[in-house]
Amino acid sequence: MSGRTDESLAAEAARRRRELREEQDRHAVTRDVLTVTNRLLLTVYLRERLADPADFLMVVGMPVDDRGAIVWERVDVLVDELLRARPHFAAPEPVDGRVRSLGALQWFTERTVRATGPATATEARGQRTSDQGSVRHVESTPGDSP
Repeated sequence: MSGRTDESLAAEAARRRRELREEQDRHAVTRDVLTVTNRLLLTVYLRERLADPADFLMVVGMPVDDRGAIVWERVDVLVDELLRARPHFAAPEPVDGRVRSLGALQWFTERTVRATGPATATEARGQRTSDQGSVRHVESTPGDSP
């Protein structure tokens, strides 16, 4: 016999249950962050081929493996299938040799800020924001350069 009382065993079990719940909460937060990050990465990637990447997410969904990582090979196949079925979803041809994916990447890095935390330098320059979920999209005010 170990000499432990039922009371000390019950206290240890309660502590371990509490630790498990806390760990499950941390995992849920990590999954949520991964989902948001995947959505942003996929949207940037799809800007080159689709006029509105939200169409892909609405029709196809997020192609992820069992770990939550995007399956990029599957994305390419699904985009091809989607464009065959709905060619009007295609991105317009580049104008003046501009590549759409670079513009999308620039849009995300310069125009999208987290809704939490202190004001950003972009906001401090007198630009307005519109809340859309957990991410705020910043739109330039007249006279601002991109």
